Amino acid sequence: MDAVLKYKGFYTDSFGSTPIVLLNDFKTLFVEIDGVPFSGEDFSDFSIVKGKKYLLEKTDRFNFFPSVFNSSDSDLVLCNCTFKIIIPQIIIDLRNQTSIAVDLDLECELKVKDNLYITEFFTITVTIDGNLYSASGDMIELVLDRLNKQFEGLYSFKNCYGCMYGDYSVFGQDSFGGMLCFVNQKDAYKKAYTNDEYMQLAPGAFGQEIYCCNAFEPRTAGAGYRG
Repeated sequence: MDAVLKYKGFYTDSFGSTPIVLLNDFKTLFVEIDGVPFSGEDFSDFSIVKGKKYLLEKTDRFNFFPSVFNSSDSDLVLCNCTFKIIIPQIIIDLRNQTSIAVDLDLECELKVKDNLYITEFFTITVTIDGNLYSASGDMIELVLDRLNKQFEGLYSFKNCYGCMYGDYSVFGQDSFGGMLCFVNQKDAYKKAYTNDEYMQLAPGAFGQEIYCCNAFEPRTAGAGYRG
């Protein structure tokens, strides 16, 4: 796995906006907001890092909600807030197979719905060759799908989402991260055209849509669960 990457941005809640630097080791996200350290596997999973020192009064600005991953009210996650960060990515120009470095402006809004659970709403905006593309949705996959359609065959993502061997579980997925990687069984994956065949495969790793490794191959339609 690559070194930890840093994304600059802003955290916003009812108290206002605060500059942040979000750290990503492609397994866990880390961020410090007004001196309070948080970590989580995705944006709806940010909880205060246990064992870290911080001033208790600093937590007064935050809204919390019980984590869906733990029945204990002691595990609380951030809610009713918005993260905006800039994520460097690579886009492939399919006309000449060149790589273009771009910045994805990602916004994630977290709200509590009916006092039952946290909803996530993502918006990604990117400028390529002077053209602005923007899409929204409640899952990163959906947002990237919509951007991909806007590209109209001119561009594709060079990341796990755009990779031949990146796919999702038939039983559901997280709104961000949790992609399955089948690079450990390339031939079998390429031949899995039905859900039954796909479910016989065992992924070698889990990852985020925005990650990219040296085994990347551009995705073609047909194989796996994504088709």
